[in-house]
Amino acid sequence: MKINVCTKSMKKKLLFITSANLATNPRLVKEIDALADTYEIDVILFRFIHWSSPIDEKMRLERKHISFTLLDVSKQNIINWVFYALLEKIGQQVWSIFKHSLPINALALSRKTIKITNFLKKNNNYDLIIAHTISALYPAYKSAHRWHIPFAFDIEDYDPGMVFTGAGKHYKTICETLYKNILPKAAYLTSASPLIGENTLQLIKGHPHHQTIINSFPEEEFLCQKNKRQIEKLQHPVKFVWFSLTISFNRGLEEFFEAAKLLDYPIEVTLIGNIDPSFEKEIIEPINNNNHQINISIHPPLQQQKLHQQLNVHDVGLAIEPGIDLNNKLAISNKIIAYAQAGLYILASNTLGQNKFINEAPSRGLVSELTTTALKTAINQIHNNIDAIRQTTNERYEMNKPLAIEYQIPTIKKLITQTIS
Repeated sequence: MKINVCTKSMKKKLLFITSANLATNPRLVKEIDALADTYEIDVILFRFIHWSSPIDEKMRLERKHISFTLLDVSKQNIINWVFYALLEKIGQQVWSIFKHSLPINALALSRKTIKITNFLKKNNNYDLIIAHTISALYPAYKSAHRWHIPFAFDIEDYDPGMVFTGAGKHYKTICETLYKNILPKAAYLTSASPLIGENTLQLIKGHPHHQTIINSFPEEEFLCQKNKRQIEKLQHPVKFVWFSLTISFNRGLEEFFEAAKLLDYPIEVTLIGNIDPSFEKEIIEPINNNNHQINISIHPPLQQQKLHQQLNVHDVGLAIEPGIDLNNKLAISNKIIAYAQAGLYILASNTLGQNKFINEAPSRGLVSELTTTALKTAINQIHNNIDAIRQTTNERYEMNKPLAIEYQIPTIKKLITQTIS
């Protein structure tokens, strides 16, 4: 399905490919928005039948100057779904025999990879292909080779280090094979954190054109909060905030609340996201029913700018990632960047990526292990220093201004210009 077909122009033409959609790939959205005035842009993405669909549709309609092509491997088209699911299954079955074959690795990785590859038969005069997810990597490489144009890859996640349901026992090896054989041939690489970049470069034996582009946000989304933070007295409880698409287990919240139960003073905790009913029943309700000094407020997901405007009515942002896999340990999450840009003090778990981020500017916050004892100590330290934390909100806001995406886009533009000039 093709929508928003752009008029012909003399601009250089870029093709972006993702196996996600706009609502679930905000990093892609930031990039196409920043480049749309300079380049003609086409985007290949996927249709999903879940919560993100109406948001994605709205985002596409707001970008009439960009051409979007929607692919579909969902069960809504049962014949299409069966066909691509079968191809993926065949790839996984024969992988152990043909594990050195790039096409077989791509086949075994994801049915979306196959769908994109089959779709990209005709070159619409593209000058550069930019892949934004691992499932888009092989199609970008293959099409660029066929059309004799360059391709690039954005490493938002360290794919060989990811562990998730449905990944399959060969996922790590498949990702490493694709990385080692394809990434050295990319015109340039970008990564979402310094450590993701370092691990990738170590795996592929280096690359001459790599840059780190962190997952930051437009500065204007936080401007309205400057100098509006009311300095409150110590007697007002410390206000913590945490956000994600889903409020659930294995995100560090269980550990935080276990520590918070041991406090002898009140705190306020705002959770923003879709609440998992099981988490609400097992974690939230017992706290509310047992009169702990923890005032918990739960809010549904907010549009990005509204979320950022809400952050600074709080004191401390919780970036308590549990480090469930290597990628999680290397990453710098969206939330820790948003907290920093809003001027919040940050309570961060001691993953490698977050440790590095806080240590670069220690006034950003505090790093803690995810144990009850360590978290209780960290919360106490914040409580005892809350006056100073509140009084330095604007200083942190100003210090973190250079994190904004506006300061990073010139690096991306320079990489593109050097590639297709």
